[in-house]
Amino acid sequence: MKLLHPLKISSATAVSVLGLLFSVLLFSGSVHAKPGKEEPRKIFAHYMGCFPAGSGPTYHHQFQDNEYRDSFRHDGTSKLNLKGGRFKTWPLVPNLTKPLTGLESADLEIRRALRAGIDGFAIDTWAGGNVAKDTLTALIKAAEAGKYPFEVTICIDPWSMAGGTRQSAYEEAVTWLLKNHGKSPNLARRDGKPLILTYQGQGIVAGAKVPSLATKEGQEALINAYKAVEEKAGEPLYFYFDFSELLQGQDTKGKSPAEVLLEAAPVLSGYFGAVGNFLDLNGLTRNKGFMQKMSEAVRKAGGEWAPPVWYQYDNVSWLLENVDGTDKLRETWQRAMDQDATFIQFATWNDYGEHTSLAPTLATNYGIGILNHYYAQWWKTGKPPEIKEDQIFLTYRSSPKGSQSYPFQGPNMGSSLEVLTLLTAPGKIKVGDKEEAVEAGLSVRKFDLPIGEIQADLLRDGQVVQSVKGRQTVSKLPMLPNATLYCSSTGDARYWEEDFPGVPYPEDDLYADNDGDGLPNWFEMYWFGKWRNFSTATAAEAGVDSDQDGKTNLEEYLAKTDPTKKAAEYKSGQVWDMKAVQERGVSMNPTQDSLGTPVWRYVAKEVKGEEPLLHDGKYGPMYYPHPNGVGYFTDGRSLGSVAWLKEGPNTLLHFTGQQNKLLVGLAWTSPVDGKVDVDFTIKTVSGTPPEKAIFSVEDPENKELWKQSLQAKEGDIPVSLKDIPVKVGETIHFLQEGRMRVKLESLKVTLK
Repeated sequence: MKLLHPLKISSATAVSVLGLLFSVLLFSGSVHAKPGKEEPRKIFAHYMGCFPAGSGPTYHHQFQDNEYRDSFRHDGTSKLNLKGGRFKTWPLVPNLTKPLTGLESADLEIRRALRAGIDGFAIDTWAGGNVAKDTLTALIKAAEAGKYPFEVTICIDPWSMAGGTRQSAYEEAVTWLLKNHGKSPNLARRDGKPLILTYQGQGIVAGAKVPSLATKEGQEALINAYKAVEEKAGEPLYFYFDFSELLQGQDTKGKSPAEVLLEAAPVLSGYFGAVGNFLDLNGLTRNKGFMQKMSEAVRKAGGEWAPPVWYQYDNVSWLLENVDGTDKLRETWQRAMDQDATFIQFATWNDYGEHTSLAPTLATNYGIGILNHYYAQWWKTGKPPEIKEDQIFLTYRSSPKGSQSYPFQGPNMGSSLEVLTLLTAPGKIKVGDKEEAVEAGLSVRKFDLPIGEIQADLLRDGQVVQSVKGRQTVSKLPMLPNATLYCSSTGDARYWEEDFPGVPYPEDDLYADNDGDGLPNWFEMYWFGKWRNFSTATAAEAGVDSDQDGKTNLEEYLAKTDPTKKAAEYKSGQVWDMKAVQERGVSMNPTQDSLGTPVWRYVAKEVKGEEPLLHDGKYGPMYYPHPNGVGYFTDGRSLGSVAWLKEGPNTLLHFTGQQNKLLVGLAWTSPVDGKVDVDFTIKTVSGTPPEKAIFSVEDPENKELWKQSLQAKEGDIPVSLKDIPVKVGETIHFLQEGRMRVKLESLKVTLK
């Protein structure tokens, strides 16, 4: 463009020319080319504005909410109560009698984030509504007041915003941010432009009439929607685009999703400043080969590659990603370094309901954050940081794999005990009677998870030079299913003193036994005291028979029974009807009957290679991924499922089609001695080749009570089995194998 000489034009003409120039630069797309000088590497943490530590809703839920505290009950009205509630851990703050102010909370969060190697927060729009906006404002003000080298922006979440359209919601979020904080020195910028992150970036065109996003035309329409946000904002923006669900619901016209995304990478990178994904929770983002190619395609096109870093995911309402120790944290950081990532969004800082929180919690303390700082420095400088002091980190789960919880229902994932060390010199790590040599620098050693108190010692020349104790005792008799990782480190006490000088560290060891009477803290608080009030952790007497049923409180604990009421009494005619389970609205493993006894379990068995698939009663438990379905083995893989359906008046159990060498099933375990009748109906589902399956019922001795090879479109198959002898603890199994889907209807077990 040929510009007029500035001395020969009027001021009005100058304004017109400058406006034209701004429009050309802003909306030509060239403004988003890779900047001339490389931007510093930065890591932002996704921040849930509804969960500020020690303030707002988090304070209420952690210290006051009856649903999860005073009335925290396995037999409560909430569906999640059966699982022990949505939250398995809370922010690491003292026992507060009043909430922190917004600025106090924001200052604490920023100082902790800097300690964890985080450069800024990206506030989810708008989880928590106006609370999230208030939190963002408090964070900006705290950053300004403290003169912290810390930036704040938004991550646009299309599913958490109100608006006439998704487009208008995006525009509102950005214009609100710039109107209220556009002049703040702590508003995040990249290449001189306001930095805006996205979650599921395709959401901006959700519901709009645009071509398939699997086509170049659709991708250009998507980009034009973001350009409209810039136009509304009145200035260029630097977008980080989350591509992970770009093809959700899109027709790829015979191409594989991987092919389409690799073709889309240059188009997206030609406009968006950075391209990456929020989490690795779908098939494509889990594929290491594809992710490597995607990183190369984005960088070749001039965009910044921005993969996520995270360490665990346990959304109790939906999905579990099974991890061991810090494996996922180290893996995602290594990927970022191997793929030459220059921008990162950590998922997340404080999503306590999904247990992804890098923020210090009662479970993880400060350890995960300190490790993250180590890796962030490594990533930014290109070399491991110098280690100036010995540090030890213990990471584990609070119960061994497969242990069944009571009174809350469900199996536990378990893990190894991981001991990660950052050492100035070599030494040995001792756990119990096991010792492992460790080198200087970063080392990781895995030990079998001990039961009881957790401790690791660092030895040099046979002498203990440092020790770390776990803050959560490990129990083989857990009270609730819990996949959250626990972490303790040598720096915990020091950083707590920095945050809250002179304040005692909060007690949170549920499985310890404060009074040494054999009853763990949780048992005494839950049944006889006040939940999570540790002053009541000695409220019960082990030798007392509180419910006058002939068993002491200690015997009740060991038997996993309710010490406050007598055992259920079953009479002739008692019916265990699966319809009642469905009507309760939640599927657990195990699931209780109407009298509170866990009788229903979901099981599976897998064999590999030439090993035969034996019907021998040795079937492992499945873990729940969703309130209405059970489908995860205890190692987190989703190879088979038993899912609730609500499509008819009768209870339906839908056994999904299975691969060879795999069976799934339902188990009923008798709480009585006697004889039972079993009645049910089988329905087959067509369209799942090969259209065949085998369904069988096995008695407590693993003998076949009924078996049939099923073909599609056979209609209803009613089954009635009479006078089956059972004893307390014996199990009847309902098992399916083969790839055709099978429905189990109207299942009833009746006591004679």
